[in-house]
Amino acid sequence: MHTVDIKVLRAVHILITCGSVTKAAEILNVTPGAVTYLLNKARKATGSALFFRTKNGMLPDNVAKELSLRYKKFAGEFSESNQKLSLGDRDITISTYALIELLIGIHSKKSNSNGKINFSPLPMDDDTRLIKLRNREVDIDIGTRLSSDKSIIQCTLFSSKVKIVARKNNPHINDILSIDSWLNSSHITWTRGMHLLSPNHLQANKFHEMMSRRKIYCESSNSVNMIMMAAFTDHLILMPELIIKYFEDKLPIVAYDIPEDIDVKYECYVHYHCSMAKEQMIRSILEDLHNAFSLS
Repeated sequence: MHTVDIKVLRAVHILITCGSVTKAAEILNVTPGAVTYLLNKARKATGSALFFRTKNGMLPDNVAKELSLRYKKFAGEFSESNQKLSLGDRDITISTYALIELLIGIHSKKSNSNGKINFSPLPMDDDTRLIKLRNREVDIDIGTRLSSDKSIIQCTLFSSKVKIVARKNNPHINDILSIDSWLNSSHITWTRGMHLLSPNHLQANKFHEMMSRRKIYCESSNSVNMIMMAAFTDHLILMPELIIKYFEDKLPIVAYDIPEDIDVKYECYVHYHCSMAKEQMIRSILEDLHNAFSLS
């Protein structure tokens, strides 16, 4: 058996999982150079190349697969021994959007003297989100729906009609936001996209045409910044009505229906590892989430 330390084993396992040194570095929260360094240590210890490059990414050889299995066995034994400890004895990591992070912080009833909630920005790509959940680097992931995975449980957090947010006394808008107001205004878009759903193809076509005619002022990756800009400038944003309601009495904003009787909705999902399903702390946090978003 080759003598390889746990950090090296983990780096090999993560690289097998994601197929990219850059993505592995993001997951491990290190530089790509650090991943390469660990990989070279593994190569020196085993005398194997471990990976070879293809157009589909880094593919492992049999020695790398053996090291990955060794890591999973160790991680499984470690996890099993730690199941005897209360989850309340450690921090809980929640990965989500800035606005949802804010609402969780306001409404969470979690009380845990030995641990805290660590909020983590949601990765831009779904593959990284799944990898972090599989590897238990994230306890709860909240965002758009991920693809099916046998180790991940998913459930709806909320489904909401989407409305347009503008500041009060916006000069481009009267009592009703018309299609002319929509076209004459500038818009702030979300870098991530919202994965909006239409009830049928006719509505989807109308909405697509309307979106394509917008004048884009800027793109933002931060949902809190978006609603603040909408509140204190003349720019418009799209946002789920359920989220808007939390801020209507706190910010100088007004929510309008989308013109042309267009109806679209946004769905937000909670994801967590199946091994967490019976943990009381996770169940408590999930109950708080559903209560906060009026779905209990």
